[in-house]
This record gives sequence, structure tokens and C-alpha cells, in this order.
Amino acid sequence: MLSVLKFNEGIEDRRKKVTFHTLRHTFASWMVMSGVDLYTVQKLLGHSTPTMTQRYAHLAPKHFEAAIKVFSENFSSDDQDEI
Repeated sequence: MLSVLKFNEGIEDRRKKVTFHTLRHTFASWMVMSGVDLYTVQKLLGHSTPTMTQRYAHLAPKHFEAAIKVFSENFSSDDQDEI
């Protein structure tokens, strides 16, 4: 299929050639960068452990910031009196 699309036409260095794994990695990267959680990416890719999917976590640093923001909004100083 990739040969029909001519992705690798004229590329001699095998490290620069597009393979099925290249497309799979790109799919996972784009999913994480689009905000899809790592658990969902893990299931879509069929990874048996979360460790395999963690390699994509660095692509979503803003999601960590958003999670902290949600936490801090839900536990503001006004709420501390109720605890």
C-alpha cells in the first residue's frame, strides 16, 4: 500500500522511509496532541500496558496544566472551610 502511494519514492536511507509503524506513531501522536486521554489511546493502539502509551505523554503538557486548573478551581480556599 505504501509503495502505491509512493511515500518512499527516491528515499534510500531506510531510517527515513515511511512504514506502517510511522503511520501508527503519527496517529497516536496526533490523538494525544488533540486532547485524547492516554487510556483511550492505549486501548485504540492495543497496548497491553500503560507504559507503552506513556511515550506519548510529553506531547500533551497543556493537559497536565488543565488538570491542575480543574483541581484548583474545585478546591479553592473558600472550600477549605468545609473540609
